[in-house]
Amino acid sequence: MMKTLQYRVTFTTPAFLGNAEQSGQWRTPPFKALLRHWWRVAVAESHAHEWKKIREAEGQLFGNAWLDSGTTKSLVRMRLSDWREGSNGWHKLPGIGSKNPVAADLYLGYGPVQYDRRIGTRLAHGSAIQAEGSATVRLAVPEEHEDDIANTLALIDQFGTIGGRSRNGWGSVSLEPQDGTPELAVDAGKFTARLERALQRDWPHAIGCDDRGGLLMWQSEAVANWQKAMTQLAQLRKNLNSTFKTNRHWLNYPVTKHDPKNWGNKRLPSSLRFKVVPASNSKVKALVFHLPCLPPLDFSPNRTELVTMWKRVHEFLDDDQHDIQRKPA
Repeated sequence: MMKTLQYRVTFTTPAFLGNAEQSGQWRTPPFKALLRHWWRVAVAESHAHEWKKIREAEGQLFGNAWLDSGTTKSLVRMRLSDWREGSNGWHKLPGIGSKNPVAADLYLGYGPVQYDRRIGTRLAHGSAIQAEGSATVRLAVPEEHEDDIANTLALIDQFGTIGGRSRNGWGSVSLEPQDGTPELAVDAGKFTARLERALQRDWPHAIGCDDRGGLLMWQSEAVANWQKAMTQLAQLRKNLNSTFKTNRHWLNYPVTKHDPKNWGNKRLPSSLRFKVVPASNSKVKALVFHLPCLPPLDFSPNRTELVTMWKRVHEFLDDDQHDIQRKPA
């Protein structure tokens, strides 16, 4: 038996979902990838955090071509209401930093956002899905998997971002149930791991929490629009990179300056993620959360060093001088 779920998907910030021409367009593949990503977090504990078991269960549910049982089709079906393209309008953000200021949208969106000497920042590939853009997504889910999928969708509503530079807050999505679909509700505290434990595995499997069990999440006060929230996040990212120069390679890699490792073409995405979430009265909030995990072994990670460094980052974020504060559990 299949259960049908329907949601209105709305972007809180512009999204860079490139089609074959790298132009922004509503497409199901990125949403399917988003669903699988947060499904792993939702089911990690029930599978004892064993990657092989999770990957096998994922293949059986979402389809695969690698299991010994042979190729299978996805048991979860997804349909978007339309596949329209985005638009080429762009809201330029102010500069951050007092010395050699850089545009906030370029700082957080380098690649999809480029700098043009004549006009300033612009879209690199012609179009993006704009903030407040929305569409309807319908899911058909086997009833025996309904609870896990419901938890996954609730996590996406709280933490999900999609598309290019999404870890920096671009492509922040919110989900609104429609047509009798149950409300999204989940306690994020059920999907957590203390920092030391989370750094024992090299894939994102839980929201981080500190030694007292407090969630590693911070949020700003409500601001008028996504432009202000993204500017706050850009300034925060710049402050982090400036403060942790000697450890910046663990925050994300490659590093433009102050690179002590010279890892060449290696890539290490940030496990400290940003999102812009809706607030009351049509306002929004900037959200920061940590999804800690061990860097791949070819980076030769030292767990003791990483624990010490990340605790310093968390203390930095707890400091009252920033525009964010710990989000209550």
